[in-house]
Amino acid sequence: MWLHAGLTLSASGVISGAATESGTYGPVFEVKDSAGRAATKQILLRILLNVTFNPSPFPEAIAGRFYWERKEVWGGEGPFTFTITSNSQPVPVGLSVVYSPTTGVTITGIPATAGTTHLEFSVRDETRLHTATQAYDFRVVSPLLIAPSSLPAAGVGFPYNVTLAVGGGTPPYTWGTANGIPSPPPGLTFDPATGILSGTPTTAGNFVTFLSVKDSGSPPQTAYAGSGVWVVDRLTITKPRMKDGVTGKVYPGDTMEAAGGQPPFTWSNVPQQYAPNNLPPGISLAAEGSLSGQPTTSGTYFPVIEVRDSSNPPRVATSSPLVVISPPLAIATTSLRDGIENLQYSADIGFTGGALPYTSRISSGSLPPGLIYIPSQFTVYFIPARIYGPLSGVGTYSFTVAVTDSSVPPDVVAQPFTIRVVPQLVFNPPASLPDGLEGTPYTAALSATGGVPPYHWSTVSAPSGLSIDSATGVLSGTPDQPWPSSVGIRMSDSTVPPQSVTRYVPLKIIEKLRTSTTLPPLIVGTPAHIQLGASGGTAPYRWTLVSGDLPAGLSFATSTGDITGTPSSADSQTFTVKLEDSGTTFPQSVQQALTLSTVTTQGRNDSIASATPLSNGTYYLSLSPADDSSGALNPDNDYFSVTANPGMVVGVVIRAELLTPSSPMDSVIELVDANGQRLIGCEFAPNGIGFYSYCLNDDDYSRSTLDSALYYKAPGSPGGAPVTFYVRVLDWSGMARPDFRYSITISGAN
Repeated sequence: MWLHAGLTLSASGVISGAATESGTYGPVFEVKDSAGRAATKQILLRILLNVTFNPSPFPEAIAGRFYWERKEVWGGEGPFTFTITSNSQPVPVGLSVVYSPTTGVTITGIPATAGTTHLEFSVRDETRLHTATQAYDFRVVSPLLIAPSSLPAAGVGFPYNVTLAVGGGTPPYTWGTANGIPSPPPGLTFDPATGILSGTPTTAGNFVTFLSVKDSGSPPQTAYAGSGVWVVDRLTITKPRMKDGVTGKVYPGDTMEAAGGQPPFTWSNVPQQYAPNNLPPGISLAAEGSLSGQPTTSGTYFPVIEVRDSSNPPRVATSSPLVVISPPLAIATTSLRDGIENLQYSADIGFTGGALPYTSRISSGSLPPGLIYIPSQFTVYFIPARIYGPLSGVGTYSFTVAVTDSSVPPDVVAQPFTIRVVPQLVFNPPASLPDGLEGTPYTAALSATGGVPPYHWSTVSAPSGLSIDSATGVLSGTPDQPWPSSVGIRMSDSTVPPQSVTRYVPLKIIEKLRTSTTLPPLIVGTPAHIQLGASGGTAPYRWTLVSGDLPAGLSFATSTGDITGTPSSADSQTFTVKLEDSGTTFPQSVQQALTLSTVTTQGRNDSIASATPLSNGTYYLSLSPADDSSGALNPDNDYFSVTANPGMVVGVVIRAELLTPSSPMDSVIELVDANGQRLIGCEFAPNGIGFYSYCLNDDDYSRSTLDSALYYKAPGSPGGAPVTFYVRVLDWSGMARPDFRYSITISGAN
């Protein structure tokens, strides 16, 4: 591959010349020594275009209106470094220059005054080999205005003559009517050479008449005069609003207007009992219609104004035009919030009182790097000044904002401000917190960086018994319940307003190992099956018969914790079992002494008074005989008493045994108190909340059977006295055989 066009290689190995196009090439070079030995190698050679500015001029800016324009750079290798040269004049007041290392130079803001400014920018690319300078003559023009901005009313049969004057913008001007807008009212004509709307109206009505003027600026401005000409056929006061005034300032002067009568007019203010229906205190109305004075009280007024024309007898008309007297000019904002490094910042500065529009600026000091000041604007409504942009440097920056109103002479008010730029608050907790054990003291420390100390810590969600120190971030306490999920930590700093970060950190509080504490009596000669309860800790579990013996005919399986067999005689034995889990962080074991009785006759447990005590475990039981010998009227039922610590979630699950021949059992369970009143389990509903939840319906919808399940959260504060409640098991149909067997599994109880 050859060298770039315009480049040459000398015999001494020097590449020189002026490349005529950009691109990346891979020429192969060969070198020979004096002995004739040769070597070749391909070397990539990249030619970049020289960096240049977009040379097109900046569009004209309009004083008092928002401006934004960017000039890109071409060629070179980004990122670019920009500067404004010493040949430049100061940037127009209200505008800022923003440099982007990837795109170019942007001028933005609201220029305060008209004028032409010479600006010159330089750029250097990343290679530092390419530089460029570009000069611009930046022009700010006055807004194009038509006076008067609204057309006065006219009267049928009375001569009408209004001269429209143009100011601002760039001459020459071109008059016209807005596209699609009807022509002036019948009897009136507009002369575009002189800007005069004149004639004698012949028809009453409200005629839409937009007159437009366009200047020769780049881009051109267009202004409009009037939203309509109101033509009346009777004497009418046509001024709905007077000029606004400012308390303590000379009123700017105004003149009442009327149409539809014979000039000259005589004006007067009709005194009213209600103060807002009079002229503002300090302002008077002359007979010829002029308003003057110096208002003393701010407020909104609707004075009753009367006008009489010169006909005989005179025509009379009244109206209540609006006049607003503002309090003195003031800066409503007294302080600005802190900014956060590398984040976007936005804050408004509000002004009140005085006469609109306002002109505001940064009169001294400097904004934090990256921020620009956008002065207040007034178009259809007032837009406050705004400080806006991305923050880049930590520190405290002081500056003063000055605002000038439009009263005569204008009032000027200044307010010092400080913006504190602080580091971003960083809270990166560990991937998970250390495991804890129910009933065992726990502690874990959390930390944060950045922001503004001191920090404030709190929990969004946490296990009962644990709390976080608001000042240190140490999570500690003694958890009194198992916790399977995450703990929510919220921390904030002392930034104004505070920065806040919330994180959810995995935390597992392992449940304390529990087993059965009581056993129901068994019937001699009837096959029995009890599975001792094992919950909490870490499965799998190991069982040991530590001491004692079971009643004759029964055996204990150490692999499963099952007691099975057929009791052979009435007896009562006390024995001790040991349950061990497989935990490594918190290995647990528990020894429990149990008493198991075998009886010859089954006692009734079909009432709360005769309820059989049960604890954790699975018990295989036979259904109580029906209260009625036929079993047709009263459902069969069993009662069991269960005790649990406050806050524990107790599960009760019924599984029916299938018999041959079949015997139906529609199992229903209720959780009741000592008075037989049903308890509601909606504080804990693992299947959600609704008709099919475990808190409202006991049918176990996880199985296609008539089995039942309910869950109940024991009331009270953790650590309080144990709570006893009762489980009622019913065969709702009453059709099951007396030997019908079912299993009941209790979990979460004592």
